[in-house]
Amino acid sequence: MMQEMDRQAEKAYKQINELITPEVIALFIEKQKDYTATFLLTGQKGVFSDINRKFWKLYRGVYQGKELTMEKSEEVCKDMIGHLFLMIYCLREGIEG
Repeated sequence: MMQEMDRQAEKAYKQINELITPEVIALFIEKQKDYTATFLLTGQKGVFSDINRKFWKLYRGVYQGKELTMEKSEEVCKDMIGHLFLMIYCLREGIEG
């Protein structure tokens, strides 16, 4: 049982590292074109607000099973990761907003 789970985990990590991570980074880079440096003005609290907003959208889509019309759950996840990148930057640089 554990060996099978280990194989499944290895497959999952391979997909995450080789497919999903590059997709997330590419989307993050593409979406930067539509935004200015507002995250630098709003800082940690503003970015947290964006993450919170995405969290509740994902909650509705995944946990409550509601149909999301504009962004599907996978894109919301990718956006959240992008916001987390911004948060890490703000935390490291002490940008509180």
